[in-house]
Amino acid sequence: LQRGHGCLAFLRARATEILGIPNPDSRITKLAESFGFALVSVVMSLANGVAIAIDADLAVGDAVGLAMAGEQQLVESERVVWHEAVQPIFLVWLTLEFLVQLLGNRVDYFFGPGRHWNLFDLSLLVASVFATMGG
Repeated sequence: LQRGHGCLAFLRARATEILGIPNPDSRITKLAESFGFALVSVVMSLANGVAIAIDADLAVGDAVGLAMAGEQQLVESERVVWHEAVQPIFLVWLTLEFLVQLLGNRVDYFFGPGRHWNLFDLSLLVASVFATMGG
């Protein structure tokens, strides 16, 4: 679809009415577009990836330990404690990152050049919230 035609143009127009056009002079827009914020976001994403890898390693270790011991149920392990301590930190960061990006970029969050990554981040945030609520 080209700009000005069809469904995409209609959605952008409605989103602009609700969210507004980004103000390049606002502090939140400057923060959302700053190198420092992008760097912290990348570092947090990498740290989350490492945390997921550690969690997976501990889960495999627990499963192997259970299989070798012939046990059926998992007692509280390092993995459960690790996951409960670390995951909320990343969830809070992901939520803050989303809010800064949304408030800074406004309608461009959903329709700008980075919209595909933004929607991917939003889907990760929603999945993380549901996973946290579901236990």
